[in-house]
Amino acid sequence: MKSKELKASRKNITAISNELGNDHVITHESMKDHLFGELGSLSRNAYEQGFEAFKLGLMIKGLREKQHLTQLLFGKNLLLFRFLTDGLPFLFFSFERDI
Repeated sequence: MKSKELKASRKNITAISNELGNDHVITHESMKDHLFGELGSLSRNAYEQGFEAFKLGLMIKGLREKQHLTQLLFGKNLLLFRFLTDGLPFLFFSFERDI
């Protein structure tokens, strides 16, 4: 983060802390409430949903790296697993070519 952005970020956090009246102590929940709205609001729900998707992506990436697979090989394994478990003939294309 650039120094100007960092200073602006610190000013925003200080302004929010002063606004909340917590003497520069801000909980994570109060920060989310202030930035994204109360729990149940459209913007907060969108934030929470996006964060859950991000966490899921990190878990999948960690699993793939733990198995020492490339994204292509992981995708092939996932499609093969789906084909074997669902029994659906949805594999109408070849995996033999390099992407």
